[in-house]
Formats: sequence, structure tokens, C-alpha cells
Amino acid sequence: MNAPRAALHRVLSDGPVTWLLTGDSITEGWGLGRPELGYAGRFEAYLRSSAGPVRAQDVVRNSGVAGATVGEALWDFGARVERHRADLVTILFGMNDAGWGIAGIDRFQNGLEKFVERVIGLGGLPILQTPYPVGHGGEGTHAALPAYVDVIRKLADERQLLLVDHFAHWQDLPGRFDWYADPWHVDERGHEELAARLIATVLADPDPLSTSRDVAAYRRAKQEDDGGRRQPRDRKRCPR
Repeated sequence: MNAPRAALHRVLSDGPVTWLLTGDSITEGWGLGRPELGYAGRFEAYLRSSAGPVRAQDVVRNSGVAGATVGEALWDFGARVERHRADLVTILFGMNDAGWGIAGIDRFQNGLEKFVERVIGLGGLPILQTPYPVGHGGEGTHAALPAYVDVIRKLADERQLLLVDHFAHWQDLPGRFDWYADPWHVDERGHEELAARLIATVLADPDPLSTSRDVAAYRRAKQEDDGGRRQPRDRKRCPR
């Protein structure tokens, strides 16, 4: 098990966790009509129904905001991230940032590094995601998107963070251009694919609390903690 997966394994071994999915309109589920149709809603539904009895108790929160860039999200960090007190924070920026072109690369890199540092400072474990490629008609305004994706990949490698690489996964997917509602947003089928890649990456290993023995031990410990109420988590357990 590599370092990013080992870090995730340690967090998931602590019982139910809070996931925060933060980002822009892709994470928000813009244009879908119902939140449960977005990749965040589909991820939550999977945890409830298919990831085992402990993961079914996880909390999933979505702080995606249409039009967000990493710099704008840093400005509103308290509302977007801090108030949620999440154990695991997935971070998906880059689509809007790439509109600044090559000239905005350094600003994006600095902002993403600060965002990751602030998540770690709260005791959360960051998980980086890349955006998918743009659809037909977006190549001109977002020609620099691959360079922004490289910034995300490089930071994940340098900080040994788990990476959900939608960009690479989507490159050769048959029929993917049928999933775009416009050059930058995808429909329900596209969000289904985003959720599947997120699940395949963050839940690739067997859940550390998936066996009946582990679940029973967890429940006994939970009952013993403060008369059935779990003690507060150590929010500084993920220093990097």
C-alpha cells in the first residue's frame, strides 16, 4: 500500500467519517436539477447502499459553488471548508481557473498549495481531483487546461496525496462527447462516470472496518465511549 492509500486507510479505520467534496460548478452539480444526480450525490448514495455498514454512517457534504476558482474558494475558505470539520476533503478546481490561460498557472499553483495546506492545518486529509477535458467548443478559451491538470498531478505527487485523475480517464472514453451539456458541464451520464472514478480511486482497497469482527469491535467501542457518544476526533492526526 503506497503512502497516499495508507493515509486514507488510517482515516477510514477510525469509524464513520465526514467527507467534504469542494470545488466549482462540476462539484455543485450545476444544471442537473437535483443534487442527487451529481457525482457528489451519487457518491453519497454509494456509501449508503454499497460500501458496508460503517461507511453507510459516513457524512457527505458538498460545498461546490458555480464559477469558483481556487483563489475565490480560498477567500471564502471558512464557509467552504472550515465550518464542515471534515475528515476527508476532495478538491476539484481548474476548469474555471484555466480560463486565465498560461498566464494564470503560477497563481493557480500557489492557490492550490495554500488550499491544501489549510485543509491539512485543520486536521483533514486532502484528496486532489483533476477536471475532465473540455467538450467541443471549449478548446479555444481553455487551451491551457492540460497545463493546469499537470499542476494538480505534480502537487499530488510532491505531497503524496491521493489523486483522482478524471482528465486521464476521460481522454479515450468512447461516447464521452455525448455527455456534455456545454463545453464545460456534463449531464447525468457524465456525473455517473465522475462518481464511478471517485469511488474506484478512494474505495479501491477493502474497507478496514468491513468484516463482521471489525464492525462488532467498532460498535462495542462506540458504546463504551462516553455512554454511547464517541469522543471528539483528534483533528491533528494528518500532519504533513
